[in-house]
Amino acid sequence: MKTANIALAFLVTIFSVGSTVIPFDNKAYAAESSSSSVIADGEYSIGYTILHATNNEASMADQYYTKPAKLIVKNGQAKVQVEYSNLITEFKVNGTTATKISESGSKTTAEFSVADLEALTGAQIHVEVPAISYDHWYTVRFDFDTATLAKK
Repeated sequence: MKTANIALAFLVTIFSVGSTVIPFDNKAYAAESSSSSVIADGEYSIGYTILHATNNEASMADQYYTKPAKLIVKNGQAKVQVEYSNLITEFKVNGTTATKISESGSKTTAEFSVADLEALTGAQIHVEVPAISYDHWYTVRFDFDTATLAKK
């Protein structure tokens, strides 16, 4: 129990110091992209980093996501599946709740659409730790690394 409390206190400190709670407005975070590359239909793995809401550096939340993500392209539309810690109880991308695909043990897998893998994708995460009454929303950004794209 003591170890769990220490781990939870560490998590709270990391999220409190490492992220900033700000209003969500994807237009403020979206990067302009003139990419004309088209990815063929299929399943891929793709690396990514969870960036801080306002700084172009990794968010502390990045360590709670499993890498790489799964990219599914069908009829030219891209969807990304990511796995993350179940301490993240709600997950929204561009203001829309991501679709939960599965929950297993301490991990959740969710899927969301991405219009442009070259642009930063805004997201919000809700972190809850009931044992210590921790309940906060954080704004983060997904930075997909298309150089790591690999066909499955």
